[in-house]
Amino acid sequence: MTKQCQRVLDYMRKNGSITRRESNIFLSCSNLPGRIYDLKAAGINIADRTETSVNQFGEKCSFKRYYIMGESA
Repeated sequence: MTKQCQRVLDYMRKNGSITRRESNIFLSCSNLPGRIYDLKAAGINIADRTETSVNQFGEKCSFKRYYIMGESA
C-alpha cells in the first residue's frame, strides 16, 4: 500500500469519512477517487454517498463522501 493510500485510510479511520476537498487540503492528495480505487483493490470495504452543499458563491454543489463500511470513528 502506498503512503498516500495509508494516509487516506488513517484519515478515514480517525475522522469517519473523507471528501475530495479534505483529501486535498489535509493530505495533499489531489486524486482521491484513484486512492479509493486502490484501497478497494486492496480489500478495504469503502462506500460513498453524494452530499449537497452551497459553495462560496452561494451556488448549490454536490460531492462524494467516502467512508469505510463496518468501521466507526
